[in-house]
Amino acid sequence: MAGGVTARRRFIAALLAAGLVAAACTSGGDDGEVSASGDAEATVTDDGQDGKAAAGDEGGSSGGGGSSGGGDGGSGDSTSGDGSVPPPTSPPPSGPSIDPAGSTGSYAPAYLRSAPATSIVIEVLTQDGATLRSDSLEHARSRLGQAAGKPVDTSGGTVASSDREWTADEIRAASDASSGVAHTRERAVLRLLLLRGRAAGEGGERVLGMAVRGDTIAIFVDQVEGAGNPLLGVGAARIEKAVTLHEVGHLLGLVDIVLNTGREDPEHPGHSRNEDSVMYWAIESSLVAELLGGGPPVEFDDADRRDLATIAAS
Repeated sequence: MAGGVTARRRFIAALLAAGLVAAACTSGGDDGEVSASGDAEATVTDDGQDGKAAAGDEGGSSGGGGSSGGGDGGSGDSTSGDGSVPPPTSPPPSGPSIDPAGSTGSYAPAYLRSAPATSIVIEVLTQDGATLRSDSLEHARSRLGQAAGKPVDTSGGTVASSDREWTADEIRAASDASSGVAHTRERAVLRLLLLRGRAAGEGGERVLGMAVRGDTIAIFVDQVEGAGNPLLGVGAARIEKAVTLHEVGHLLGLVDIVLNTGREDPEHPGHSRNEDSVMYWAIESSLVAELLGGGPPVEFDDADRRDLATIAAS
C-alpha cells in the first residue's frame, strides 16, 4: 500500500512539473503607484462561521515577537527533502531599492528589518462572497510578527469586481484600486486579496494562491475550499492556513528569491525541497491533499527561519 501511494505521488508530481499547474505564485510585478483609495470591511470567518475583521487604517489585533520563528506544531526540520542539510545562508546580493511595487521579494527587507518601518499592516481586501477563516489570518499575522520582530495589525477593504478569472496584472490592478492603507516610511503594508474564481491560463484552476509583486498576494478561496479531501483526512481549513502563510513567505523572500543559498527546488523555483516546510512547492496546488498525505505543513522550517533572520539583519 505504501509503495502504491508513493508511486501515485510521484506520478502526480511529474504531471505538475510538466506544466499542468502554473508556477504562478511568484509572478513578478511592474513599477507603479502603490497608494489607492477605498475602505471597508474584510470578511473573515471564525471557525467556519461568518464574522467581520475590524476595518480601518490600523484596526484589528496587534502583535509581534522575536525574530526567530516556530510555534505550535512547527516541524523544526532544517534538512531538505532529500535529507541533506542546506548550506550556510549567504547574504543577499546588492540590488535595486526596496520597492513594494517591484517583483516578489523586492519589499522583503522593509517587512523584516527593524527600521525604518517599525510596524506592518496586513490589509485584507475581499471580493464579494470570499472569506478567510480567522485562524488562518491570525496564524499568518503571528508568524509574520515573529519573523519581523515588530507589531503586525490588520485592516480591511473590498475588491469591487465580479471577475472569476484573474491574471497577475488584474490582481495588481485590483490591489491598487481597493487599498485604503498607504505605505509610509514607518509602516509597511502587506496586501492580501481574497478572490473568487481561479487564476487565468492553463492549469489555473489548480492554483490556490499567487504572489504577484513585492506587497501583494492573492488567495483563490473557491479553489482552496475545493482542495480539501475528507477521504484523506485533509480539510480545507488546514490547506487555507498553509497557503496563506506560504504566499506571505514568498513576499518575505522565500525560497532563494532574495538570498542565494542554493536550497530552492530547482524544478520549482522559489520553493523548498523539504516536505515539512510550508514553503514546499505542492502547497500552492489543489492536489496538495493527494501529494501530502495527512495534510500540508503550516510552519516555516529551520532553514526558512534562518533565511528570514539573515534578510532581517542585512
